[in-house]
Parts: sequence; C-alpha cells; structure tokens
Amino acid sequence: SDGFQELDILVKGRYMPDVVRVIRGIPVRLRFKREEDTQCSEQVIFSEFCGGVRLPAYRTTLVRFTPTRCGEFFFTCALGMYHGRLLVVPPSRRDLARIGGNR
Repeated sequence: SDGFQELDILVKGRYMPDVVRVIRGIPVRLRFKREEDTQCSEQVIFSEFCGGVRLPAYRTTLVRFTPTRCGEFFFTCALGMYHGRLLVVPPSRRDLARIGGNR
C-alpha cells in the first residue's frame, strides 16, 4: 500500500505469523498487535534492521524499516523465547513496476 509492504503480526504466546517475506529496498511496516501482558513480549528485536521496539500490552505498535540486503534474518522477544524469521528477497520487475520503479 502506497509503496510500503504491510503486515499484521499477532503477539500472543508467540508471533503469528512467525515467517515474514518482504522485498529488499521497499519500506516495511509491520503492525505488532500484542494481546498479552507477559514480560517476554514487551519488546521485539530486529538486530539487523531497526534494533529493539517496545510493544505496549493490548495495543498495536508499528515497526518500520527498509530491508537493505537479501537473506534470512531473525527477530525475537527480549528474552529470546518468541522467534520469527524475516525472509528478504530481491525485487522482481513486477514489484518495481507496482511502486513506480523508483527503488
């Protein structure tokens, strides 16, 4: 939407979905909807892209970054109990055409 890749991630005992596929070079907006108040899920950490982001209980928090390289990267909670994978793939010509070819 509007040149961004957007996805909702539910935080309740784990991350759902726990595998996220995004395209390199296109800004990402992940909406983490935290439906619990356990200490473990107070923060999500994307060490490769945007560091740690606090997730208030029973609220939705927007996490924004632009993936700059392809590969498989992990995101976790502060205590390392919740895990997710971010799969960053190269853009196709179709992807570039959809966003105006500016990236």
